[in-house]
Amino acid sequence: MRLYNEGVRHFQGDGVPRNAADAAKFFRQAADLGNPGAKHNLGVMYLTGNGVTNDAVQAAHWLAQAAEQGLAEAQFKLASLCAAGLGVTQDMKSAAQWARKAAEQGHSDAAYNLAALYASGNGVEQDFAQAAHWYRQAADKGNISAQSNLGVLYARGQGVPQDAKEAIAWFRKAAEQGHPFAQYNLARSHVEGKAVAKDLVEAYKWLILASDQGDRDARKDRIELGLQITASDIAEAIRRAHAFSARLKASLTNSPASTPTSLSATARP
Repeated sequence: MRLYNEGVRHFQGDGVPRNAADAAKFFRQAADLGNPGAKHNLGVMYLTGNGVTNDAVQAAHWLAQAAEQGLAEAQFKLASLCAAGLGVTQDMKSAAQWARKAAEQGHSDAAYNLAALYASGNGVEQDFAQAAHWYRQAADKGNISAQSNLGVLYARGQGVPQDAKEAIAWFRKAAEQGHPFAQYNLARSHVEGKAVAKDLVEAYKWLILASDQGDRDARKDRIELGLQITASDIAEAIRRAHAFSARLKASLTNSPASTPTSLSATARP
């Protein structure tokens, strides 16, 4: 443990000059003695080329060792390497197996990836009930893509009873955190007036927010809806969108979100 802690100190610059190469040396020594955290960190350093030469094969080697010792984060990362064929032969079945091991330990990003594999039938037999189960596990821990996709499953009745109100609740939860696909789906719900009040101004607001993040369907629908509502309605929607963006930016201050490795794009109804 002492060698691992020294690696952390040198990596973070805690009481010593920050030096990734020295950190890697300590992690290697700790890894050779069997420390799973050191194996994980060494794998990540090889993956990123931080303190060592970038080497995906070495990254996979050390992450696999940590994963075999039960470290959930290493299992999650190894699943992503298996899915991408990075440092190992591409193997979606192995990706699913490692994602499951991490998800069963409560790793929310692994749960999201496992759900995506079940939804697509990639590496596992397609099973929407399992997809819904694992999306919910991730969604309940705050994964906004999982929240959005769970809404899609409720909208379609795939793996769960079809429930428009439940779908909208999940779309709204993700949309209010800035997820563009959820914002688009919520906009469509307000246009159609299904299980939520028909409100074209509110719909236009969500289309502004989604299209500004690059959603092509939202951009197209924004143009079409803009021809159906008044100039004052558009102005009000713009005001709401700006107010929303300001609130979201304020809420995210000093709370940077991580960017997990995902195995599937977010869906829409």
